Amino acid sequence: DEMNIDVTSVELEFEEAERSYCNDKDDGSKVEVGVQDQDGEILPENIESQDLLVSHKAERTKRVFGSNKKKLNRELRMKGQSYLGYRRPPNQCLTYHDSQRLARVMGPPCNSAFCKSSNNKRKCGNIPHHLREEIFTNFWDNLNWAQRKIYVCNLVVRTATKSKKNGEIPSRRAATLKYFIKVGENVIYPVCKTMFLSTFGLREWQVSNWVKNVKHGIKEQHLRTRLLPDRVSCKDTFMRSFLEKLNKLPSHYCRKNSDLLYLEQTFVTKKDLYNTYLVKCKESGESPKSQNTLTKLMKKMNISPYKPKKDQCNVCCGHEENNITEEEWHKHQEEKERAREEKNKDKSMALNGEKHVLTMDLQALKTCPSIFASALYYKTKLTVHNFTVFNIGTKHCKCYWFDETSSDLQASTFASIIVHYIEQYLCDGKSIVIFSDGCTYQNRNCVLSNALLNLAKEKKMLIEQKFLTKGHTQMECDSVHANIEKKLRNQKIFLPSDYVRKTEEARQHPQPYETTLLDHEFFYNYNVNLVYSSIRPGRKPGDPNVTDIRALKYTPEGVIYYKTDFNEPYLELPKRRTSKNQPEQNENFEFPRLYQGRLKIKKNKFDHLQQIKSVLPKDCWDFFDNIPHLP
Repeated sequence: DEMNIDVTSVELEFEEAERSYCNDKDDGSKVEVGVQDQDGEILPENIESQDLLVSHKAERTKRVFGSNKKKLNRELRMKGQSYLGYRRPPNQCLTYHDSQRLARVMGPPCNSAFCKSSNNKRKCGNIPHHLREEIFTNFWDNLNWAQRKIYVCNLVVRTATKSKKNGEIPSRRAATLKYFIKVGENVIYPVCKTMFLSTFGLREWQVSNWVKNVKHGIKEQHLRTRLLPDRVSCKDTFMRSFLEKLNKLPSHYCRKNSDLLYLEQTFVTKKDLYNTYLVKCKESGESPKSQNTLTKLMKKMNISPYKPKKDQCNVCCGHEENNITEEEWHKHQEEKERAREEKNKDKSMALNGEKHVLTMDLQALKTCPSIFASALYYKTKLTVHNFTVFNIGTKHCKCYWFDETSSDLQASTFASIIVHYIEQYLCDGKSIVIFSDGCTYQNRNCVLSNALLNLAKEKKMLIEQKFLTKGHTQMECDSVHANIEKKLRNQKIFLPSDYVRKTEEARQHPQPYETTLLDHEFFYNYNVNLVYSSIRPGRKPGDPNVTDIRALKYTPEGVIYYKTDFNEPYLELPKRRTSKNQPEQNENFEFPRLYQGRLKIKKNKFDHLQQIKSVLPKDCWDFFDNIPHLP
């Protein structure tokens, strides 16, 4: 006979509980819900065992994300299927992941004479075999691991022991477990432990562990504590000394504003740097720290092994962090789009042959020599620069390479290069437009403006400078630098001339990059005979500054015009003299050379270069021996 059990601690709505375990689609099919249980175990949805038990093959196969052996076997275990488990041989500390575990199966029914003879306590015989199979299949196929725990906790009642046989001696048996199996919608049968475990395919310790923290039919969250390693201190003297000795380079574009220092191109990744650190530890007899410790210390010391990229836009970054108002950001976006429209308009005219449009920029700093030898890690090397000019209309590109003994990075250096390019390639009477970023010492200063004004007057041509919005200065010359960087990857550089050779090989179509290596005699001093002593549009506080200028126009009549907005017309730039004793400008003035000889490097750098020679070919030694240096 069927019997309804009224147990206070088991008064649960099993129908709603079962519906919460499985989500039904409209077509009546079951959909598993991916739930993370309290032990941090996650069960995915559909996984077939034949796809998971993959033996090790001799040949390497492509790894699929999420298909590692450990994870997949854990998922099989929680699905009740056959899987590979762990084993630990006797008297050993190592564990092996090669023990085959059988799938969960439903055991035989209870054949206890006590259960058959009891009238009201046990109803094991009232559950037929086909219902047990249905219960077992639903338990392992339609529930996930967390739902199985809840289901079992609602069918097992844990009560305190009624009598103490050992008196005052504490007993290991703290509670009594009563087991029930639900059949159909509203019928619950009390059963014995053997019948319960056999029907669900569970083990005794597993059920006991699940129900021991249940209160009022609800399982409490299991707060498993994990033993964490001690926090690694970054105050390692040897590691800090190792990083301090490495040569560091600032970004040429943001060297005045960025506190981050970059390691030379010898270290491409943090792994390369860590391998070098291990070698130094072995040589010095020091105990090495972990790579994570090295990364933390690098972050604390503001050191990065990666080559610097161009500055990100401060306004856009501030807007992402909600530090910039929507009005300011939209205004910035309009300026960016307007500058792009201006460039696209001039580019179309250049492709039609109506004018010349140039883009120019300075490539990231290079060093010489640049080879993968440990002798170079702690030595200062010669710095080398590349200023690139790209003609959008003709795809012609000229790369001007020079080292620190030929010139430094002052305004006259870049003015000499730009004037040389225009005089050599663009003296056909067409107007010229030059696009660049707004770097002041390089592109937006009175020295370059006076040099271009003098050239416009001399060649009777119209020259315009237009500046892109900061943070959004992508130009065609950037692709030139990218091709050069790609060509230089894993290449040995012994002399500055090697950069010239690699640059020529970086592109073949439509024509190779034209490249030249400059010396000190190439550069002229354009900081004399100035027509305009300043290119600032205003003089009073609140007036436009040099950085507010968006375009400059140099006319053959010797007048400079400016724009602070691409949508506004050109205005004449006010001309003012800084001193009453300033001499009058000479129309036929010849600019003097910027340097009378090669620039001298520091004695410390010269000594380092001499030490580096031991890892260089002997035919390169004369170049480093003849580098001028301070005493």
